[in-house]
Amino acid sequence: MNENNTAHAAATDPKPHVPVASTAKKRKPATRPGYRPVMRPNDGKDRLSEALEALRNEESW
Repeated sequence: MNENNTAHAAATDPKPHVPVASTAKKRKPATRPGYRPVMRPNDGKDRLSEALEALRNEESW
């Protein structure tokens, strides 16, 4: 009899049990595609902008 009651309750329960994400961990902001962080002096030389400039200076097809 208890088995039938459990099955009936599960079938009629409008909100299924969904585990809740733990909020104990520190959240990190999402990384955005194309986002480029600010260069710091200790990061070294900015080679990406040099490479992009070289691509712009190439002859177009």
